[in-house]
Amino acid sequence: KPGDHKQCARCKNANYCSKECQLSHWKSDHKKWCKLGPAGKCNVEDDRLLGIAGLLADNYSKTVREETGNVVLVEDKLSATPGLVRLMKTLLLTQKPQFNSPEQFASFGSDPDVLDAIDRYFEKQRGFESISKFNHNPEVKRAREEMRTAGNGTNFRLGMSEEHLNKYVIGLVGSIARDLSKRGHHNIVKENFEQAVLRTTAFIKTLLQTRPEINSPEGLLVMGLHEPVKLEIVSIVAEALGIKENTANRAQERGAISS
Repeated sequence: KPGDHKQCARCKNANYCSKECQLSHWKSDHKKWCKLGPAGKCNVEDDRLLGIAGLLADNYSKTVREETGNVVLVEDKLSATPGLVRLMKTLLLTQKPQFNSPEQFASFGSDPDVLDAIDRYFEKQRGFESISKFNHNPEVKRAREEMRTAGNGTNFRLGMSEEHLNKYVIGLVGSIARDLSKRGHHNIVKENFEQAVLRTTAFIKTLLQTRPEINSPEGLLVMGLHEPVKLEIVSIVAEALGIKENTANRAQERGAISS
């Protein structure tokens, strides 16, 4: 809703556009963690959280279509993203502070507790209700429990050699870095480039874990055609290289990642 956004006077971690929204959020889940008080600062930028939220909305809508035949409307995907950003901030500030940094956030999506929370969130969103049938599938539950037993997804098997993925990521990050540097007249520092490679690799592995159908050398090519993935990787690289957001946005608009 339009208008001034007000903070929760108790914890200072939640923002609302109206008393009605605040009351609704309190009844749904805010009262469960508000008593914890201020949990500190979210160290992951809002733009990155919003990009991940949009990517998740796309992934969950695809699952709905594949599993039930239903189509999630664009407006329903858009309306689901702000609340998902709030959920991720809540998790980072309370239950999952170990992921509350730009570096560690790349592994946030491979934590089974995080995945469970996101599943429950989408089950309550308009247009996504039918996802509950898939989320409660015995195979999905078993896979999630295996992740817990192995330690947050460490049993994940890459569908290609580490060397293949490393070459792909280095080439990808190099292409983005050259484009960002050229457009913004930035010099690329070696240490920052290496950090960009590490963060991008972690992000791609997390994505491959949640979307096993693209966990192959061929799947990497398909992944590179997906616009939300492109934009998120550009954002990750730009942040690691210390390049300002407006420069990254210009590169995104012109398609810094070639298909």
